[in-house]
Amino acid sequence: MMSRTSKLLRLVGTATVGLALVASAAIAQPGGGGGRRGGGGMGQMMGAQMDAPLEAADLERIAKLVGLSKDQQEAANALLSGYMPEFQTKADEQRKLMDELREQFRETRDPSIWQDAAPKFQAFAKYRDGWEQKVLADVSGLLSPEQSGSWPRVERMRRREGTMQQSFVAGERVDLVRLVEGLELSKEQMSDVQPTIEAYELELDRDLAERNKAREEAMGQAAELMRNGEMDRLQEMFSANREKSVKVRDVNRKFARQLQNLVPVEKQGKFDGEFKKQSFPMVYREYYPVRALDAAVAMPELEATQRDAIGAVRETYGRDEAALNGRHEKAWEENEASMSVGRMFMGGMGQSDALREIREARQSLETETLNKVKAILSPEQFAKLPERRSMEDNNQGGGGGRGGQRMRQGGGDNPAGATPGDENRRGRTPGTPATPAPAQPK
Repeated sequence: MMSRTSKLLRLVGTATVGLALVASAAIAQPGGGGGRRGGGGMGQMMGAQMDAPLEAADLERIAKLVGLSKDQQEAANALLSGYMPEFQTKADEQRKLMDELREQFRETRDPSIWQDAAPKFQAFAKYRDGWEQKVLADVSGLLSPEQSGSWPRVERMRRREGTMQQSFVAGERVDLVRLVEGLELSKEQMSDVQPTIEAYELELDRDLAERNKAREEAMGQAAELMRNGEMDRLQEMFSANREKSVKVRDVNRKFARQLQNLVPVEKQGKFDGEFKKQSFPMVYREYYPVRALDAAVAMPELEATQRDAIGAVRETYGRDEAALNGRHEKAWEENEASMSVGRMFMGGMGQSDALREIREARQSLETETLNKVKAILSPEQFAKLPERRSMEDNNQGGGGGRGGQRMRQGGGDNPAGATPGDENRRGRTPGTPATPAPAQPK
């Protein structure tokens, strides 16, 4: 019988273990992904690492932070343009390698292909980091002595934006500096929050540096531990990395409370909502009933009684959804806290009983809500409701078309694990809500 360790090796390959361990956003955080840009899975995460780490938009943010003049910013853009051809050549070589490896793996299903290529991936990652540092060093050479005093803030910003998306736990990847920028505060309002922002930058940077160092060490050790079957040590390293992530998350939560009280009252609701959304993107998103209700209430032909009835359904749905979201947050955090190396590779993130119950509760709430809407609207009006997007199917774990197409069981809270069901979307009578998918045995 194949041992547990051998089975894991066969499934993921030793080279990918370290990568998955430290870049857990692709596994644990839907909508996360490696690097500065979001991604949806390990392949996308690795692909994102072939994008240039610095672009013109990044230089604009740096210019604003240190106060570059127009001439200085033009010179910085010229420097970046000069470095870009070299990077693109290297990145194209790496993409070609990835394509070749994918083709080999499709033909052989041999995970050692990735193990053997690991040194080439590591070499490109080292080159990418060095390329970024060269460009930034040249840009910093354009600064006046006064502007140079702000450069440490640039370094902290780059560290946040370059690594925060690689998150183990909910709330770890929220960048409060960006969140506050999104509030578009006046200069006077910004002056009230600036000392707290700078304190946040400093405290976060210390914990982020420690977390990143631990992950780099894990990257170098995990594959070897896996090869040797030292699962206990691998689990210890996984737990230690998670503790570092929790420290980053806790800094975010502490300063989020402070900043929410400092921003103007009329902005506090937006701040809180955005913080929750970025902390739990798998919870706070627009589910299909919201789109359906919005479309229904916007129909110009509705009678007054219909509009009032739809408004009452919206109010009830909003109240029930808020309660469900609170339960979803708790269930997700409990699931994260119980995560282990073995479960990460053998079961994924989204299969706890509590998360399964949340998925079923959402399906039930959706069906109940859509049935209420159907009873209020005429068949012609109901048929005008928007079709469900495919991603809504994947994330919901059930539902499709106007009434909800069912899914194969599994992965309701893990978008990467959800797969569309076999029902024909066109085969359902328009406007007929589907019943919730049956519960999985526990």
